[in-house]
Amino acid sequence: MEAVPDRCDIAIASRELPGSIRVDEPPYRHWMGRGFNWLVRLTTLPGISDTQCGFKMFSAAAAEAIFPRVTTDGWAFDIEVLGLARQMGLRVLEIPVEWHYGAVSRVSPVRDTVGMTRELWAIRRRLRSNHHGEHTRTRTRHLR
Repeated sequence: MEAVPDRCDIAIASRELPGSIRVDEPPYRHWMGRGFNWLVRLTTLPGISDTQCGFKMFSAAAAEAIFPRVTTDGWAFDIEVLGLARQMGLRVLEIPVEWHYGAVSRVSPVRDTVGMTRELWAIRRRLRSNHHGEHTRTRTRHLR
């Protein structure tokens, strides 16, 4: 992790990169997550393999630039943050992680999937309308 600040503005953990390890995750949860991530990549963030892992590290400058502009406070918060980073041209680095499934989860598979999909479309509209600023491409790289 000490090398990350020199290589990117934002580092995000990914459960999908070579070297990543998933522990005790039920297959249905894995496929639900992959389905949602497919939709995220198709509509909003192509090239990012895992937006919802939860582990993210920001440079101070990136945090100061992004967080005042965030409007989403739900499960899709990560998508808006990374979408804003993309618009600002910030460097995003995906890092493989060992991730352990927690049997006690606050995620409701049906209710939260519907809510996250609604949030995703709202974020997509805001980002496409340039509501947050000018559009540029983020350089997303993978650390192996």
